[in-house]
Amino acid sequence: MENDTQIPIPSRSETAPQVYHFYKLNVGDHMDIKAEDPENLKRVRGAASIYGKRNDKSFVTRSVFHEGRKILRLWRTR
Repeated sequence: MENDTQIPIPSRSETAPQVYHFYKLNVGDHMDIKAEDPENLKRVRGAASIYGKRNDKSFVTRSVFHEGRKILRLWRTR
């Protein structure tokens, strides 16, 4: 086994499996999520809430119609 001191530790966001990629959103950015399954929308809102509490960030979600389809739009506010 070799010892190397020049390799930096990767951030958690690069190594942990991500479903929604909340960490990529800056304040004012938004992401659109297909609103096909109402249970999935609850999961997304819950995941955003938990992520926000753990990382001192805030998110706002709204169900909107875009191009004739209902979507969930999620904004980062803080």
